[in-house]
Amino acid sequence: MKTNLIIFLSVFLISHDAQSQYESIFGETSTSWNVLYSICDYACYETLTVTGDSTINSNSYYKIESSVFSSPTLYLREDETQGKAWFYDDQNNTGEHLLMDLQLELNDTFVFYNMQTNEYEDNIVDSVYFFNNRKHIRLNHVTGSCGDQVPITFIEGVGTSIGPSFYEHDPLFLLCFYKDGVTETFFEDPFLHEYLQGDFPDCEFCTSNTQKINDIKFSIHPNPSSDFIHLDIQFKKQNNNARIIIQDILGRKIHQEEIIFYNPELNHVIPVTSLAKGQYILSILSEEGIYSTSFVVK
Repeated sequence: MKTNLIIFLSVFLISHDAQSQYESIFGETSTSWNVLYSICDYACYETLTVTGDSTINSNSYYKIESSVFSSPTLYLREDETQGKAWFYDDQNNTGEHLLMDLQLELNDTFVFYNMQTNEYEDNIVDSVYFFNNRKHIRLNHVTGSCGDQVPITFIEGVGTSIGPSFYEHDPLFLLCFYKDGVTETFFEDPFLHEYLQGDFPDCEFCTSNTQKINDIKFSIHPNPSSDFIHLDIQFKKQNNNARIIIQDILGRKIHQEEIIFYNPELNHVIPVTSLAKGQYILSILSEEGIYSTSFVVK
């Protein structure tokens, strides 16, 4: 009887460990990621939040929405016993694709579907390590823009090194992860941060919105905004003409206006309530030069 009880307990413990081998990405009450996205000289955070669930082809997915971009919505599901997560490509209607696999070992190949190129890509595991009691699987694939390159890394209980997906809007780096009221920072992770050129001191990092070009001081605020943006420009001389152009990230012209001012300091307000959530490029063309910067409608 005693022997049978020991065998039963051993089998139960082994089965229990197998069923809870990896920590879940998703919290019981709340889950969100703050990721950094960038277009060269401008970078700002975006919050991706689990807002509900959805059933697609008999599979249950968590629905994830962005604080900045209106589309596409992300759909993720996981298997904690396998340490795997999948995303559903709702944008291109190509079905389900593997997002991460924590069972991979050094030099294994991971094949993922790139939503932006609509192609499959082979990547090699170049490192397996533990940091903050989480298993990390790092690939030889990097992502980023304009000099900042970060290796794609699968992080147990979190997702990837650039958030819950590395396919949407060119995210650059995972800043912070929030689960059930607990905040975990990643901009101080030495294994990831060493690849970045800049400093990212907090979870809601944005590059400075005040710039200079040819001694012209220019600022745009608030950024991000949901109703108006204010342009503060200080030119070198009076009696200047300028053209303001707003384009989306695909280069399509959204707004254009001509302004005439008789004071070197210009304060101009542009409503953005009619613009969809997302990132835009604002350019100012004047006799003293051309300046372009980015702003976000949230």
